[in-house]
Order: sequence, then structure tokens, then C-alpha cells
Amino acid sequence: MNNVKLLDCTLRDGGYAVKWTFGHNTIVNIFSRLVASGVDIIELGYLRDWEPFDLNRTSLPSVKDFDRVYDLDVANKPMLVAMIDLGNCRIENICDASETMIDGIRLTFKKARIDEAMAFAKQIIAKGYKLFLQSVSITDYTDAEYLSLIEKINEVKPYAVSIVDTYGLMFDYDLMQYFHLLDHNLDPEIAIGYHPHNNFQMAFANAIGIINGRAKHPLVIDTTVNGIGKDSGNACTELMAYYLNENFGRNFQISQILEIIDTELSKLRETMTWGYSFIGFLSATNHCRTEYTKYLLAKKTLSIDSINTILSRIDRNKQTTDFHEAHIAELYAEYQSRDENDADAVAELKELLSGKKLLLLAPGKSLQTEREKIGQFIRDENPTIIAVNHVPENFAANFIFVSNDQRYGRILHLLRKHHDRMRIIVTSNITKEPGAYDFVVNYSTLTAPMELKDNSMLMLLQLLRRIGGAEVWFAGFDGFSDDEQSNYFDSYLVLNKGTHQSGINDAIRAELKKLKSDLKMRFLTESRYEDA
Repeated sequence: MNNVKLLDCTLRDGGYAVKWTFGHNTIVNIFSRLVASGVDIIELGYLRDWEPFDLNRTSLPSVKDFDRVYDLDVANKPMLVAMIDLGNCRIENICDASETMIDGIRLTFKKARIDEAMAFAKQIIAKGYKLFLQSVSITDYTDAEYLSLIEKINEVKPYAVSIVDTYGLMFDYDLMQYFHLLDHNLDPEIAIGYHPHNNFQMAFANAIGIINGRAKHPLVIDTTVNGIGKDSGNACTELMAYYLNENFGRNFQISQILEIIDTELSKLRETMTWGYSFIGFLSATNHCRTEYTKYLLAKKTLSIDSINTILSRIDRNKQTTDFHEAHIAELYAEYQSRDENDADAVAELKELLSGKKLLLLAPGKSLQTEREKIGQFIRDENPTIIAVNHVPENFAANFIFVSNDQRYGRILHLLRKHHDRMRIIVTSNITKEPGAYDFVVNYSTLTAPMELKDNSMLMLLQLLRRIGGAEVWFAGFDGFSDDEQSNYFDSYLVLNKGTHQSGINDAIRAELKKLKSDLKMRFLTESRYEDA
């Protein structure tokens, strides 16, 4: 099938994995191998005129800068293209096509900027370039909107127009719907392109579906070597080249593509990841950008069920157009603050705990290193023991307090196993399981200031103040260090990776000082908060 062109965008879309800083030797090696492989079109990178020139990057400020990076005398040169996200490169930084090695420009644009994109596209064509139009997030269009877009594209007459599955949301039936709209309504001289992403592991299969769809138009299929790209990545160049060799008589040199994987991408895999992931899957099933999913996962307070619920509430107009951090933060806060009538639970807890000597067990490392001291205190004082977000192995807790949905999921089997000997208190944000809780208290009434909003120990102290005060002893409430592994007695309890925000210990200390007027607090084990 000679009307199918293979477009490799490793040096552009693959740049997301390395922030486009491949290094000049790697750039040249990838480019040379792609030329030798015989791929039809190579995308060399992004045009972004607000970035400085750097020989080691494939995101460059002007068209002529590509000639500086790819200063090579190439025999049997394939078509070479660069990409512009509408608004990222002024027309003044695009020289005439006759003055550069670049043959074509791919212009991406969002639905809200169609008319602006068409006007800019005409300027690019006037400079002699083959123009590729890439309307991002194709799934945002209704059929009527897409037909209207096609009419405007026919007026511009680009070289190609692509179906861009920006967030990897489409299965074959979704894809073919857009494909047939294009194939039946697009000017017959304009090629149809397909740019897939792999959130549903459908990129390669969908590309094959396009190829076998008996298109009336020439086709351009986008791929990257080894699928390298943002998050879930792309269809693989080596797979598509092999498929076209085996089924349509092409003669791509697969070994040259595999050399790129062996000599360059294997090294990158040691320090970074791309390809199918549950983050990509979770985002695609909720029809949203991965930034939203990453934001919620980074909270380390939510179950997957809770994350799905929050993602499903994203405003439809904000799902894929841009990442709206304030919007997802508001949805998170609303979800966590679900209220329940906890008057009976609080009254019963007041009867059980008010005026008692309480030993609060946080999951800090001192719970293990000072185990004997804690055990002696329990034998001498016989306190009521409340463990926070964990079920202790060495001490028989009377109560377990859980405010973190992710920790609740991890200890759920222990809560059920030991429910006969301890009472379980959960906050209202928890995705509760039958047989694994006794009391539900309102999350919103217990939260501290924003930077400490989800701190479980402070939430428990607020509850204890609410039920009338008590004598409180702390064990395992060590405070945070930059080494996350050293903060807990068991590495299994580590949820976060990396360092904590600077000043979090000071913020906790300040909150403890506020609580001193209502609670008598003492530290049994060593803690960064003893001077609070």
C-alpha cells in the first residue's frame, strides 16, 4: 500500500520524556538511523520562539535553527517537518521553505482557536511549506463541529490533516467515526493523518484499523521509536514498519530502528519511564488530562475509587483543554469535606475517652526503636491506646483512628481481622468498607490549615479537643525528615517519595501550641515537636 506514509516523531513527541534535551550526539544518531531506516517523514522537533537556542535540544526558536542542529548532508532525504503549537512561534521566525532543510510544518490548535489557526496556516503555506493541520483532542468535537472544521480545512488546502487522539481516549469504533467523516468530506488531495496515544493500549491496533479502512485519501501514520512520548506514549515505529513490510510490501530497515532503541533509548529507560501506565488508563477512563490524575495521586490520601469519583466531576469544558489546578483542588476539597451527622458518634466517643489517659501511637520509627520504653509505660499506666493510620503489631490498641483513604485500604484486612478487640474511628472522607469501622466523624470539622489539612495526628487531636479534653501521651510522633524512609517504623507505610515541604515541622509545632490550652500533651518517645 504505497499511499501510507510512516511519520516518525521521536525527536518531537519523544522529547516529552527528556524535556527535549536529548543531547546533540543522541539527536544526530536518532536522525541518521531514521533516515537509514527509510521512514517517509521525520519530525525534527518543536518550534518555540520563546526558548533560547541549544544544540542539545529539539525544541528550537526558529526554523533556521534546525539547520544548525541537523547540519548533515543527507542522501535520499525523507520529508522533514517541525511542529508549532499555535501561538508558540511568530511568523517572523519562519523563513521561506527554500532557505531551510525543513519541508513541512505541523500546526496544532485547540477547538476554541480554529479561525486563528486557519489564518496562520495560510501564512505558512504562502512561505512554501507543506502544511499539516493537527486539531488536538479530537474527542472534544461533536460530529457537526467536526464537519464545520473540515469545511474550513478544505478552504486552506493543507498537505494533510490529522486525527489527533491527544489523551488516548479512542477505541476503534470512536476512531472510525472521525475517520469516515474525514474520508467522505475532505478534499481528495489532502492526506489523512492519525496521531495516537497509548492510554488504552490501542495506539498500534487503531493505526492498523486506519490503514485497513480502505481510505480514499493518502494516509500518514504517526509513531515514535519504542513508543517514547509523554506519559503512556505512542504507537511504536518498529512495530508499524514491520507491519507495513509484512503486509504491504514496504522495505523499511527495521534493524536501523532497533539500533536507536539499543544505543540510545535503552539508556534513557534507566532513568525515566514512558508507555502504558495505570495513570494513563485512569485518566483516559475519566476523559481527562493526566495532570488531574497525578495531582490527586500526589495527595496520597485517596483510594482509587475516590480518585475516580473526583475525576468524574471535572467540568466537561476543563477535562482536556488545559490543566486547571484550582478546579481540581476545589473538587478535592469538596470531596474530602463530605459531611455526615456525627453527633451520636462524637457523644459515644466522649463517654469512652473523655478524661482518660490516652497514648497515641503514630507510625514513626521511634515506635520500634523505643519499643521497650513504650511497653513499660503501658504496663505502669494502663492508658487507652489509639493508633493512627496503622494497626500496631507490638501493642494492643483499643482504638484505631484512620483519616487517610489510602492507608485505610492498606490496613483493611487487619482492621477486619482484629475488629473484635479494638474500635475503629474513620473520618467521613474514607471510602468505608462494612465490618471495618465503628465511628464516623466529620473530616471538615477536624482539618488544620491548608498545608496540614490532611495531617492525621492533628485531626485526631482536634477530635479529642472536641470531646472534652484529655491527658495525651505521644509515641512514634517523631516529625518529618527529608529521608522519607526514616520517617516510619515500616517502609510499607511510606506513601510519599521525595522530601517534605520545608517548614512542615514548624507548622505542626505551631498547631500543637494552639491545642495546649485544651489538651495536656506529653511526649513518651523522642520527637521534633517536644518543644511545642
